[in-house]
Amino acid sequence: MGELSLSIIKNLFGNKSGTESEDTSEPDIEVKFGNEPDLTDEDYKYVHTFIFFGLNEESFNTIAKEVQNHDEAHLLSLKKTQSDVLMVDFTNVPGGTNLDDVNWGSMFDEWIEKLPNEGVGEKVKETLLKNREELVNELLPDNLYPWELSENYKNKETLIPAMIVGFKSSKAMDVEDELSENQDGMNIVLTSSGGFLRTLAYSLTDDITKINQWSYTLCAMMYYDQNGDGWHISQVDKSVSLEHRPSDRIVKH
Repeated sequence: MGELSLSIIKNLFGNKSGTESEDTSEPDIEVKFGNEPDLTDEDYKYVHTFIFFGLNEESFNTIAKEVQNHDEAHLLSLKKTQSDVLMVDFTNVPGGTNLDDVNWGSMFDEWIEKLPNEGVGEKVKETLLKNREELVNELLPDNLYPWELSENYKNKETLIPAMIVGFKSSKAMDVEDELSENQDGMNIVLTSSGGFLRTLAYSLTDDITKINQWSYTLCAMMYYDQNGDGWHISQVDKSVSLEHRPSDRIVKH
């Protein structure tokens, strides 16, 4: 899927008003965020990294589409240059492979050497290497077991063990903003009812119906903020609750 990642980045900066693959199944929810700011290159100083586990090609594309749909300044506020947005799949596993036989550590070490060393790739790489032991010993093996119980596995569909989304943003995550009250911060974009993660939960439902684990796939996600602190989803309901792993504090909306 290497070519796919590049085509997604090109689409990210293109026209979104086309009629291609419009999804009308998402809930009609409107949330107001902060005013559109006037931003300079220097404002995009915060790097955010998301890791999604246990995907097929359809769900990979869905996540990429939702990043694109939330890229504006009042949402994720991405710096829209190709070196500052990274969406890439972890080394794919052929269909029917016994996942107990996969050497995740060796696969990770070979894969990470291929990530770019410039732009956002440098910081994403640093974050992944810092969390290597947890990724290869816990997060990858533990979060992929639903795949072996799925029709996807029985049908020998190719497994994407993980998808990494990294980008520079003008917004910072703030563990002190526990109710996501800052209209110009990252908290409200990730936790609100119409924000990135809850919208993604609805969008993934159709793609992961065969796995029947859409909520698990989303809740297994790891998010690393601009400080490199890890977060995971503790609840998806009318909004999203995120738990800050270093402190166990909850941020919600």
